[in-house]
Amino acid sequence: MEKPALTFILTGPLVPLACIGHLLMIPPLGASGAAIVTTALSCMGAVATLLAVHRGWGISPPLQTCVRSFLIFSAAYCAAFFWPATGLLLLLKLPVIGLAIILAYYLSGEFNAGEIALAVSLFSRRRPDEKNAETL
Repeated sequence: MEKPALTFILTGPLVPLACIGHLLMIPPLGASGAAIVTTALSCMGAVATLLAVHRGWGISPPLQTCVRSFLIFSAAYCAAFFWPATGLLLLLKLPVIGLAIILAYYLSGEFNAGEIALAVSLFSRRRPDEKNAETL
């Protein structure tokens, strides 16, 4: 199967399923219903993607990665749940938890040297005008 077709097959159904789920769940549960539908569909999409990668290329994430991810997810969920933030404080809460997730993966040894070098290179690229100024 072609890769673009696989992408559509994995992600295409998520939008109509989300619309149906939100129409069914938001009236009785409000924002919690929206969160439940979004989380469930995100998990279903992730599992479908893992299965497709395993079937297509025969690779799966190591068990240690799955355990680390579950522990980090659990900690991030608890932090988000027990840290009440609304309005502008939400703009602080979300990046802090997001950075804590990345830091937890880094400290747990989940990133190798090549992945770290790639991430650093993405943030340290020179702008085209800086590159031209050096050659003059």
